[in-house]
Amino acid sequence: MKAAAGSFQSAHHVNRRHVQSPRNRMIRAAATSLAAAHRINRTHEQSPTNRSYILDQAVDVEDVKQLDLDLPRTASGDPLLRACIGRVRAMILRHLAEDAQLGYCQGMTLVAAAFAVGSRNQEEAYGRFAAFLRRVRGLWLPGFPLLEPAMTAFGVLADKRSWSAHLARHGVDRGMFLPQAMLTLFVSWMPLTSLIRCLPFLEEEGLAGVVALAVAILDSVEPHLLEQPGFEEILAALKCLKRTGLSHMRLLGVAEAWLPEAKAALGRTTTRASGRISISRQGSQVVDEDGREALGTEAGSLAVGLERMASETGAYLSNWLQSDKATFGGSIFRWALSDCEAPAIDQSEFSVELPDVNGMNSKTFAPL
Repeated sequence: MKAAAGSFQSAHHVNRRHVQSPRNRMIRAAATSLAAAHRINRTHEQSPTNRSYILDQAVDVEDVKQLDLDLPRTASGDPLLRACIGRVRAMILRHLAEDAQLGYCQGMTLVAAAFAVGSRNQEEAYGRFAAFLRRVRGLWLPGFPLLEPAMTAFGVLADKRSWSAHLARHGVDRGMFLPQAMLTLFVSWMPLTSLIRCLPFLEEEGLAGVVALAVAILDSVEPHLLEQPGFEEILAALKCLKRTGLSHMRLLGVAEAWLPEAKAALGRTTTRASGRISISRQGSQVVDEDGREALGTEAGSLAVGLERMASETGAYLSNWLQSDKATFGGSIFRWALSDCEAPAIDQSEFSVELPDVNGMNSKTFAPL
């Protein structure tokens, strides 16, 4: 009897526990929600991908406005770029919050786009992009403190090449094309699908890798450049290099061979101004010596700088600039993402022979 009474009381107690008033149910639900929220917050704080959004409040509004002006030009007609443009914007905004000193500089959207397309997700893309910027941030800092040393080192390597002599003979100075290529991380020179396969090399080697790859690209298109009869044709060819279908495997082989010389040249390079760079940063814009936007407009300072060089090269150059300024302009986006046509290079017809470096035998790289 006692056992039966005990069982009845226990069952009665359980039933009372399960029969709750609406008020008790609300209190219990609220307590459960609070506990769950606490667990979620604690997990989020311990997550390696967590970031604070407090810094976002200090982002310069003017930088964001310029970014939104540049993004449509970044996407242009490339379907890969159009597909990742939202990711690119998010990456740049996060960069602005986490590296206010460097901030936003025109050309960065194209660099971010390469990492966005070449990564599995946004977190990976931003991590690689931010790490690369930390290594070569002087390419975009006010005054471009790494751009001129990189151009000087490029000149040391390029002076040994036939294509460089051909360009110099026709009055094409590296200041007319190299800043565009480096500030956009060669989006203007290479198909995006090839560039993303070269990113690990650039991430590993930093500025020396940038210099070595620049020389390797022009080495690879040397026959095409040597076919160009004059100044206008050479610049048009340089503008359309991405249409030549460069092989990333071949480029990486040549760039690796140039790497020791690139590092040595950078080691000997000083930051003393040589007058080759006529652009500067004004906020997030890249401007010319007269304060006009150089890289984001149809007729910025690149054309102005070329006209100044034309006075030293010949009247024919100035005439060409006057007639073609509307299409050539100074836009880094038009240069990088134009729909120009250039003849494809049959890479089976030539190889690139590198000079003897530090007593080593010369190397010949044939296309893969």
